[in-house]
Amino acid sequence: MVAKSIRVTLLFLFFAFPSLFAVWGTGESLMPAAEVTASIDPYQTVADQPIPGTVTVTHDNSQTVDEGSFQMGGKPLKVNHVKTVNINPSQTVVLSIYSFQLPGQSAGLYILPTISVKVGGKTYQTIPSSYEISQAQQMSQESSSGVTLSLKALIDGPPTVYPGQRIWFIYRFYFSGSIDLTDEKLPLLEAQGFQLVGDKRIRNYQEDNIEVQEISQQVQAIKPGKYSFPASSAEGYAYRDDIIKKRVYLAPKLKAEAPALDVTVTSFPAAGKPSAFRGAVGQFTIQTSLLTPAEVGVDEKMLLAIDINGLGEISTIGIPDLSSIKNSFRMSSLPPEVKTQDGQKRFVVEIYPLATSIKEIPPIPFAFFNPLIGDYVTENSAAIPIQVKATQVPKKEEAAPATPPPATPLPTPPSPRPQEVPSIAPSGPLEVEEKIQKPAAIEIAGNLELTDADLHNLWFGTWSTLYIVPFAFIFILAQKGYKRYREKFPTKEVVKTSQSMLDAAMRTKDPSVFSKRISQALLLRLFELGYTTSEEITFEELPEAGVTGEVRELLSEIEAGRFGKQTLSLQQLKAKAKELFDRLIPSETTSNKGISNDQS
Repeated sequence: MVAKSIRVTLLFLFFAFPSLFAVWGTGESLMPAAEVTASIDPYQTVADQPIPGTVTVTHDNSQTVDEGSFQMGGKPLKVNHVKTVNINPSQTVVLSIYSFQLPGQSAGLYILPTISVKVGGKTYQTIPSSYEISQAQQMSQESSSGVTLSLKALIDGPPTVYPGQRIWFIYRFYFSGSIDLTDEKLPLLEAQGFQLVGDKRIRNYQEDNIEVQEISQQVQAIKPGKYSFPASSAEGYAYRDDIIKKRVYLAPKLKAEAPALDVTVTSFPAAGKPSAFRGAVGQFTIQTSLLTPAEVGVDEKMLLAIDINGLGEISTIGIPDLSSIKNSFRMSSLPPEVKTQDGQKRFVVEIYPLATSIKEIPPIPFAFFNPLIGDYVTENSAAIPIQVKATQVPKKEEAAPATPPPATPLPTPPSPRPQEVPSIAPSGPLEVEEKIQKPAAIEIAGNLELTDADLHNLWFGTWSTLYIVPFAFIFILAQKGYKRYREKFPTKEVVKTSQSMLDAAMRTKDPSVFSKRISQALLLRLFELGYTTSEEITFEELPEAGVTGEVRELLSEIEAGRFGKQTLSLQQLKAKAKELFDRLIPSETTSNKGISNDQS
């Protein structure tokens, strides 16, 4: 009876454990399912006005909400993260709240379609719900008189802009009263043809009792040409809050426009361009110094620091022309170490003197374009005296002549048996001693003895090999079937993007693997945005001006750290690379932006 119970228990475990392990592997029973709900604010649903809504995701804090996966009715839905709330400190369930906005609609009853989102890799969706748009009766009774709105667009920068220079694109909203903007067209903030530098800046102040909201964006010129920006505009409704804090919009709609603007980026003049010019724009000085002793041996490493200071665009400064020292020094194949701090850029170069006749590190020229005078300027560093000594090569001790090993004596051939000679002496016959030496045995190495197995045929030489034929036929049929299957159901090629490569780089803990992956991610991102014409380009081929120069500088720093002492930790390099990658994504124009008196 006991044995029967044991058999039943083992049988239960045999069938139950695989399913239990499968559930644990997926985490479905151990992880609570997420919930998604959506609603429309009933107090802000007015005819022909933007409709604000909210999506609430209830999920475990270990599950990630994919903000790019929101869809409404099968179409992408743009959302903004509002906040994440922890329901109970003792639990891991949280509420992630997102806001969205629908275009204005006429008065009536509507259905909010299903909204779906991926949470923890699984897709969840809301239940359709209804909402009502009310007619704004106050619009026919009240007017927005006394509320004003005007727009001004301007460019803050030098009269002549050259590649690499930075300027500011600025918008100023002048208004009185409270206004909710429903549409904006601000092409300067998109800065087509320019590189965005940093984030937009928003400043609120008053000017002659008029509220002013200023939005400015710094940009950097990339290449010469004439860039035209169409007219800018903004429109919206004035509003007031009623007794229940519900917005009441007033007619008519307010509109403001700013004229079109043109920006011309001038090419560097061809006349007088020095060979040492590398695209630096500004007014700079160059200094050199040694980070290692000035007394060295031939072909010993020296660290030369090249410091460039001044006023101008630091990002346009590249490594100076080092042709003046290449005849006397061997240059390292590694890229120079680059540091930028407080308006100064330092390059640390490894050099190796080639002869004892070298007495100094010659001056290094640095050419730049000064936009204030509209001409090129070349500054030279001071020469640095050094002393190069001959490298002491230790003499090898003379080895005593090797004593040859004693020669092995050859076997003495047997002497022929002497013949008896008739004695000529009167004392009788001569006695002869026989000395016969036996020769050593001769062994022929490599001969093996034969066995009985050598007298029989091998297995492959018998009729038994015919048993392989059916299996070979089945294998060929299976191979042809697999080929037809692959032709019918081809493997989908996984397309790698710069974002997926960045995510892979951020997950790695190996600095060498991180260096390879972040280089692929940044170079592919430049290709996706149109800064390069090929995704196979190396970072050494990137232009040194603009955002491509920043990418080149970062990748050079990471590559140099692989073969030398890294100044930044892996986490710091990841943060620096992530920040640069995010700045490569063009900022979108702020939409549905409300401005009011209380913002000042």
